[in-house]
Amino acid sequence: MGSTYFGLLAWLPDAYVEHGWSERSAGFLLAAMNLTAIPCSFLIPWLSDRHGGRRPWLAGTATLFAASVVGLATVPAAGYVWALLVGVAQGGTFALVMTLPLDLGDTRERVGALVGLMLGVGYSVVSLSPFALGALRDGTGSYDVVLWTCAALAGTMVTLVTLLPRPRPSS
Repeated sequence: MGSTYFGLLAWLPDAYVEHGWSERSAGFLLAAMNLTAIPCSFLIPWLSDRHGGRRPWLAGTATLFAASVVGLATVPAAGYVWALLVGVAQGGTFALVMTLPLDLGDTRERVGALVGLMLGVGYSVVSLSPFALGALRDGTGSYDVVLWTCAALAGTMVTLVTLLPRPRPSS
């Protein structure tokens, strides 16, 4: 999720300028994406606690995230719609992912270790994605490969979400 989000944050406006959008219009894509992500990072976890649990909502937001990034790559004319949907999905997915250590750890120590791994190692690896995606753009001469790589990363996240172990019952 982080690699896709940071990749879009770094390169989405440039990709759309390459598709003929003005810099201002392309920049508004990021605003739309982030403005919808903020309320959804509160709303979707709240809904998941009241309707169906976190796992189905996580699978749904991850799938919406991947589909919306594919939309950004395939139908740039609807860029604002896709950016709004990416924001909804990213905000919800991020908040739900942050709760995963609570589902996967059976002790405070294990939860702490999982949080440290997720935040420490995860963000260290993810921080390299804008550079790697920029190198892909430089190597190919097009931002299309950047958007498709973000879509592939988001699709990988959908697969990984389905492979997560079930939460451990509380003792």
